[in-house]
Amino acid sequence: MKRSIAVGLLLAATMAGIAQIADKAGSSSTLPASAPTTTRAAESEKVRDIRQLLELMHEREQIQIQLDSQLESLRQRLPNIPEESWRELAKELPADELLDMFVPLFEKHLSEEDVKAAIEFAISPAGKRLNAAMPQIVEDYTRTRQKSFERYSLKLAEIRKRAASQPAAE
Repeated sequence: MKRSIAVGLLLAATMAGIAQIADKAGSSSTLPASAPTTTRAAESEKVRDIRQLLELMHEREQIQIQLDSQLESLRQRLPNIPEESWRELAKELPADELLDMFVPLFEKHLSEEDVKAAIEFAISPAGKRLNAAMPQIVEDYTRTRQKSFERYSLKLAEIRKRAASQPAAE
């Protein structure tokens, strides 16, 4: 669950930044260039293990689910942006690029031994079952989270409407 929340937070932060760019510049905005990534040939054993772990955890698929959800949410928030712009945006934010953002985070917070132990779990029968279920769990979580956010947005709109209708305090 912590992992799916982390994926959601990373994507939400990314998409919030994109929404701000789109809000400020309209549909003609361009995305900032991404930072270069380390070439795979020069990676350490730990980084290669992290990439293996992320693959075993089906992290790319989970990122894609979250990305699709975030893009749909933005589409609803910004209905005046043409469909072609959304397709262009989807190409600018490939799941692989977002997946690469996890590598230095795993490297920073996990030891080599932790990564190797996580790989061992991921290839165990229980780990395989968990990893097979995670994309559906994340998708269900995303749907549930979206409904909660919609409910909170409606409540916030109601509060703002009431506040606007009350006379200002002096």
